[in-house]
Formats: sequence, C-alpha cells, structure tokens
Amino acid sequence: MDSFKRQNGDLEWRNVQITDLESAVILPPNTKGFTDELSGNHFWRSPEAWARGLQSTPSDVYSFAIVAIFVWTGRMVFYSDEANRASPEEQAKLILSRHLSFFTSSAEDFDGFITYHGEEGSPFVERIKELCLTFNKKQPRLPFGRWQKVDPQFRDLICKMTCLDPLRRITAREALQHPWLAAE
Repeated sequence: MDSFKRQNGDLEWRNVQITDLESAVILPPNTKGFTDELSGNHFWRSPEAWARGLQSTPSDVYSFAIVAIFVWTGRMVFYSDEANRASPEEQAKLILSRHLSFFTSSAEDFDGFITYHGEEGSPFVERIKELCLTFNKKQPRLPFGRWQKVDPQFRDLICKMTCLDPLRRITAREALQHPWLAAE
C-alpha cells in the first residue's frame, strides 16, 4: 500500500486504510450495522458500542475522532491507570464517565443518545443517567469543546465527530469537507 508520497516538501496521502484487526467486521451489502456486540478496543470504543446498540459508520466516525485526539494531542482520553487496572465493570463505568464528561455538549445530544438506545428503564440508559449524577463542583465535566490548548478548528471538528447522538454526528464525508481536514 502506498500510504504517502513526498512532493515539493509536502506529504500527500494516498490509499490510507486504518483498521483494528482484532475486532474488524465486514458488513454485508445493504446492512444498516450490527448490534448486541461489544466491539472495538475499550479505549477507542464509541458510546453506542458500549451500549451494544446499532453500530455503523457513525460509530467509526466517533472512534476515529478519539484516535485523532491521540494523534494530535498525545492524549488517550479514555485511558487512565485506574481504568487500566479496574475490573471490566468498573472500567466501563470509568470510561463511560469520560464519554459523558468530554463529549456531551447539550441536553439535546444526550436526549438523542438515550432515544437512540431504547426505552427509559433499560439497564444501560439507567447506568448512563446514574453516571451523569456523579458530576458536581468537586468533579466537574470537562467538555472537549472548552479545551483551550487545542486548535479551535480541530476542536470544532472533533466536537462534531463525537456528538453523543449518532443521528446528529457528522458523516465521514462531512468531516472530510471540514476546514481543518480540507486545509492545504
């Protein structure tokens, strides 16, 4: 695969493919996605994957944004020593708490996320609501949209790619047209 080529001192990217073979899935044509799977590595997983909800292209957009944050800032936003040593259930709680802290930008996005994942009273929805109650003055939310040490256009792109509601998240095509990625 010819992934990049140097031309006039600039890098030109070609035929780039990113994959995580430990959990790659090829969907049959005309498939909307898959459900009931806890797919992907827990430190890069989309919130709908944690919910074992419908996972499709918006899930990939979200996960790609998390990888982009790591590549451009050097920070794995869902990693912590505490989460790395925790039991699977405690690890899920810690990581989901970070999803809510960093990437819930509005009540509308949160409500859309809840609606996307089913009816009130489902165990996952109840767990998410409980985690929302853990934020307070001592442990405030830290929305990515307010991170000051990040380029404003990059921050805008990431916020659009990590919208908690998969139906309101930008598409891959829209992301490629964003000024931060389209800049020459």
